[in-house]
Amino acid sequence: MTDPAIIFNGTAIYWSTMVIMSGALSALFLTAFLYRSMGGETLTVSVSGAFAAVLAVAGSKACRWLCQPEKMLWSLFALEGVSSGAYSMVGLLLGWILAIGLAAFILRRTYRQTMDLYDSYAPAMALLAAIIRLSLFFSSADRGRYEIRKPMFQKLPFAVRIGEGRFVLATFFLQFLVLCLLLALLLVLFFVLQEKRSPGMMFVFFLQCYASSDFLLESTRNDAAFLPFNGFISFSQGVDAVVLVALMIYLLMNTPRGQSGRQMMVCTGWVLALAGAGMCEYLVQRHADQWLLCYLGMAAFLLALTGFSLRLYSWTYKKGHKRKKSRAV
Repeated sequence: MTDPAIIFNGTAIYWSTMVIMSGALSALFLTAFLYRSMGGETLTVSVSGAFAAVLAVAGSKACRWLCQPEKMLWSLFALEGVSSGAYSMVGLLLGWILAIGLAAFILRRTYRQTMDLYDSYAPAMALLAAIIRLSLFFSSADRGRYEIRKPMFQKLPFAVRIGEGRFVLATFFLQFLVLCLLLALLLVLFFVLQEKRSPGMMFVFFLQCYASSDFLLESTRNDAAFLPFNGFISFSQGVDAVVLVALMIYLLMNTPRGQSGRQMMVCTGWVLALAGAGMCEYLVQRHADQWLLCYLGMAAFLLALTGFSLRLYSWTYKKGHKRKKSRAV
C-alpha cells in the first residue's frame, strides 16, 4: 500500500501524494467558484491559496514537531512525503486559516470581504480534509486501536485488515464519511441561505462540526500524536477542545441581549456535555474492552454539545441580512 506510484530521477511520488494534490486543486477551484458567486475576486483566492500552500505545510510540521521534539534537529524531516504520516491535519488547517487572514490583510480587504473569504473556504477545507483522510488508504496510518472480532462487521467498509485475520476500525474511512457529510451540509447552507447568510456564519459552523467530530474520531486512532507532558488526550483533541471553548465564548459574546436566562441553561448543558465527553474518554482508556459503549456515549455527549452550541449559533445569526455583491478593489 505504501509503494510509490511514480519514480522520476530517483524521486518517489506516492499515490497518497497524488490524491492530496488533486484534492488541494479541487478545494482551490471550489473556493474560487464560491467566492466569486459572492462578488469576490479570483486574485484574493489565488494569493490566499499560495500562502496556504506554504503555511499549511509549515503548520502541519510544526504541530508534529511539538509532539516529537527530538525530530526538530533534523531539518530534512520537513521534506518527507506525507506518505510517511509525518504531518498533522489540525496543523494543516490552522496554517490554512492563518494564510487566509494574512492574504486578506495584505490585500486590504474589508471585514465583510474577509469573512466571505473564510466562508468560501469552509466547504473547501472540508473537501480537502476528506480527500486527505481517504488518501490514507494507501498508507498504514490512521488505523483504529480496537479490534473488530465479529465476522459480520469485518466485511463492512469501516473495518480494515492488518496482519493475519485481524481487523481494526478504519478510522480514516469514518473521518472521510463525516467530512463528506459536513461538506454536503456546508454547500446546502451556502446556497439555501445565500441572501440571508451573515459574515462568518459558514466558517463558524465548519469549525464547530469539525472540532466535535474530530475529538471523537481522533480518540480511536492507534497512532495519535501526544505532547510529551500529556498522555491523556492527543494533541489534536486538545486543539479541538480549545476551538470548542473559543467558539462557545464567541457565540455567547455575540448573542443578542434579552437571552440571559436561556443562555445560562444552554451554557450549563454545554459544560455538562463537555464533561461527559471527557468522562467517556477517561473510561475508554481504562476499560478498553467496552470501547464501543464508551464511544457511543462520547458521540451522544458531543452531539448534545454541538446542539447547545448551534442553539446559540441560531440566536447569533437569526436576523441575517441582504447581501450586496461588491467587488474588491
